[in-house]
Amino acid sequence: MDKIKKLLHDNISVDVIENDKKAKKSKPDQQQELIDILKCKNDRCIISVERGLKQICILKDKEKAVYRCKYCEAEV
Repeated sequence: MDKIKKLLHDNISVDVIENDKKAKKSKPDQQQELIDILKCKNDRCIISVERGLKQICILKDKEKAVYRCKYCEAEV
């Protein structure tokens, strides 16, 4: 889970390779909403009971890459 959160952090950059050479470096935008990527840890969350619901996480702190469950607001 921590590896996924590191990939979502704002400080990452991506090297674009063209013709086997580094063409440019870009910074992807941090996603405001993640669907079915992170999982809520709260046992009482509706997502753990209701089948068929998508796990939706909302970005709450861009600098620390903190996402919270849309349903119960627990940090994921």
